[in-house]
Amino acid sequence: MQKQLLVAFFLVLSLALNAQIKGDTSRIIKKAVITTTVPVKTVVTPTVNSGNGTATQTKPQSGPATTPPAQPTLTDADYFLAGAVIKVTTGSDNKEANTSTAFFYIRPRKAGGAVAYKLADYAAELKANQSIDLRLDRATTLNTAQNSLQYFKQNGLSVVVAYCNKNFCTDAWKINGISITLEFKDVNGNPAPSGYGSKTINFPVSSGTLGFIAGCNPFWVTDGKTCMGYSDQMSKMLLKTDEYLNALPAKLLNWFADDVN
Repeated sequence: MQKQLLVAFFLVLSLALNAQIKGDTSRIIKKAVITTTVPVKTVVTPTVNSGNGTATQTKPQSGPATTPPAQPTLTDADYFLAGAVIKVTTGSDNKEANTSTAFFYIRPRKAGGAVAYKLADYAAELKANQSIDLRLDRATTLNTAQNSLQYFKQNGLSVVVAYCNKNFCTDAWKINGISITLEFKDVNGNPAPSGYGSKTINFPVSSGTLGFIAGCNPFWVTDGKTCMGYSDQMSKMLLKTDEYLNALPAKLLNWFADDVN
């Protein structure tokens, strides 16, 4: 009986120790894990769609500044006669008002070109021993080749001053001097270089009497409206330049004479 009790005691003790060992080994000690987040700097790069559905990154292009295209160099062919002024110095015999008229023409000379500038039927008085500036009216298209500085240089210049004593055949007009000022400009109104923006040409031998002078027939009459053209009276003064626009001596012509060359 004692032997059985002793065996039971040891059996209980064995079971108790075994249970304690299992309890100790089943325990799990967990360590706290601390996670530290470090901020990351984000850089945004522009993207460009390559056209095939994918985005590609591009870098700014650097380089020298773009130079604007150079302006074309203008030549004599690009400048045109944009204005003309004629200065008339009257001598001792005036041009009467209304009973006589004066005509002024400028054209290229050698080519027999069309009239470029004119002032027709000028009826006002041109007083004796005085000078007057008269601005002529343009009679051609501004930017045509025949109105260019190049064309005038190639052909020279022809200036005509005509006088018509419509009412009295004994009327006359004494001219002491003529000069002209030519204004060449481009289509934007900029003056031509080398003095051609406003070039004055003085005709050194440009004096004479237009109309009646001693020896002319005093009995020729007109209809009082138009100049009939007295064949024995010098009614026109022709002034010319060479190809360099240098003045040449003036000529006195009758009404019917060729006034181009």
